[in-house]
Amino acid sequence: MSLPSAIGSMRLASEAVRPHVVSFLDQMLKERAQTVRIEEIRVSEGSPWSGRALGTLELRKQWGLTTLALRDGEASYRYGPESHETLAPGTVIIVLGDVTRIGEARAAALQRR
Repeated sequence: MSLPSAIGSMRLASEAVRPHVVSFLDQMLKERAQTVRIEEIRVSEGSPWSGRALGTLELRKQWGLTTLALRDGEASYRYGPESHETLAPGTVIIVLGDVTRIGEARAAALQRR
């Protein structure tokens, strides 16, 4: 099976099994009024976010972002992370939100202490 055929087949299967998820992702990618994406924010060495608990960042309150997962180094993803989880240099935060606001949060994470 060619790659386009495989992708088409997977999409049809996904629509049959979880139509609302497929619709949500389609709308998210096509929406013109607000550009919502799933992106990553990396906590670097010297970041003001390093050593802090995830909940203290108030990502939803500050930037309207939803935290989907965390990943430390090569460890597996931790989906729906708890607010008490401590961020270390190299931690990647997977978020859902407006790309402009994600950029603002990413800039805040990069500021040096």
